[in-house]
Amino acid sequence: MIARRWGGEMPEAATRVEWQLRRAKFREYSVDTPEHLFERAATIYKTLMHNQFRLTTAEIDRDNKNQSRSQVLPLWQAIADAADRVLQGTEEDLTPIDRESVLPVRAIKTARDHLKAVLLDQAVPLETYEAILDHANRLLQEAGNSDAEIRIDQEDFLASYQKAFILSGLDSQADDETNQERRAA
Repeated sequence: MIARRWGGEMPEAATRVEWQLRRAKFREYSVDTPEHLFERAATIYKTLMHNQFRLTTAEIDRDNKNQSRSQVLPLWQAIADAADRVLQGTEEDLTPIDRESVLPVRAIKTARDHLKAVLLDQAVPLETYEAILDHANRLLQEAGNSDAEIRIDQEDFLASYQKAFILSGLDSQADDETNQERRAA
């Protein structure tokens, strides 16, 4: 390790820099699969190396908001440039997604992609989008092995949905809307 990492001599001091990106950060940048990660690897690395953390030649002037004027340490720049060459051609947009407005649509599209995978695994030939929806509805109705299991599964799913609806406070919103509609009538 000493020979490989430090050229045969143990340095007086060494620094190790690493990042830990959790699922929430990946989702913020639309990274949901390993394929997405590889597609966006160069951009993620550049973001980490230039925007999130960087080593500079002098102390940063935080009082005057001049952080961008500090020169990047040449060694740090060399490391960043080396990664750019390795990850060349994998740059993608990392504009954060507004999860408040996109989450339901994105969740539905993700579910639709999972459904497509199931249909392809089953080799089901479907000619129209309506046929896909009808088949998906049948699959959801048949989630179980017998009529009794199907009913139990459906009841369990409905109960878990209703519990989540109440826990998220949506039941009080629905009550407020119903009361407003009654008052207006």
